[in-house]
Amino acid sequence: MGQDKLIFYTMFHPFHGFDDLKRKKSGSVVLSNVILVIFFISAILNRQLTGFIFNPYRIDKLNVLTLLPGTIILFAVWVICNWAFCSLLDGSGTFKEIWIVSAYSLVPYILFTSITIFLSNFITIEGAVFLNWIFKIGQVWSIILIILGLREIHQYTLKKTLMSIVLTIVGILIVVFLTLLSFSLYNQVATFIKTIYREIIYRL
Repeated sequence: MGQDKLIFYTMFHPFHGFDDLKRKKSGSVVLSNVILVIFFISAILNRQLTGFIFNPYRIDKLNVLTLLPGTIILFAVWVICNWAFCSLLDGSGTFKEIWIVSAYSLVPYILFTSITIFLSNFITIEGAVFLNWIFKIGQVWSIILIILGLREIHQYTLKKTLMSIVLTIVGILIVVFLTLLSFSLYNQVATFIKTIYREIIYRL
């Protein structure tokens, strides 16, 4: 099976698809990175092209960099945390396999987000529930895929897989907390140094 076909095969046959990915090493890092780029682009399109009735953002105030933390950076932190915790829990999945499985699992989310963006430009406010359901289907589908994918590559039971995901989320929260704390300390130190510098210059 071609690497591109495996992406869509795992959507509808996750057990066999992710098992092939594990046993035959049939996943592609390159295609995973392409999916990740498309994931980022879909976030931009969702921000800019969603129908104005459903779009709370000002499309003339886009800063692409603000979308990185919630997409590519979050994805990378997810993979790192899952690899770290699952290494401690005797998971057999490699960093590369976690990266590929996580990326492949994003495909339903990307597809259904694209559908939502398109339909939002033609549906009235009364159709908000319909759009929300479409978006939720994509989310749930991707969540199911990531659970089943991690289960296959780590050779875990479902219970242990869910536990590893909870630990991964805790790890992400810790990383976010430490990052925010570091930025806060950096700003305080920078402000202190500037104050001292200005005081010295003033006295001179």
